[in-house]
Amino acid sequence: MGGTDLTTNGPGGPWASEIAWAGSGGGISPNNITIPSYQTASGVVTAANKGSRTLRNVPDVAAEANTDNYICYDGKCAGGWGGTSFAAPRWAGYLALVNQQSSGKGHGTLGFINPAIYGIGLGSSYAADFHDITSGSNGTYSTEKGYDLVTGWGSPNGVALINALAP
Repeated sequence: MGGTDLTTNGPGGPWASEIAWAGSGGGISPNNITIPSYQTASGVVTAANKGSRTLRNVPDVAAEANTDNYICYDGKCAGGWGGTSFAAPRWAGYLALVNQQSSGKGHGTLGFINPAIYGIGLGSSYAADFHDITSGSNGTYSTEKGYDLVTGWGSPNGVALINALAP
């Protein structure tokens, strides 16, 4: 999971822009995990993104993770929280919406979505389905057009990606 710094058009407003969050993880597997087949397709690993052609590259996708989140516990609320541990549950909730739509149309839940995500990333609807994050870095890797080792394919573009995953 990659992290971004999200800007909206006002509180609770629609998406305006995103840049890579400087605290985002990402890179090449330090544990020598072999590259999965869906990452070997032409156009995933490029000279620009410095991905590995033999080891697993991460992340696959991203979501807002900057330290502008609030948490509430024990009757108190506090700001200044962030991290990809906030981004991952956002994706989980988003995929719950995808599964709800899929089930509502008489199909099962999606299960392992990575091959589908990479297919969309390499396809003609990529710009409509994802917000491609092309600005910022995590200090080691920089964002690039398309797949990169900071934000993966980027963040979901609302209902467009839901419809792509569960037509």
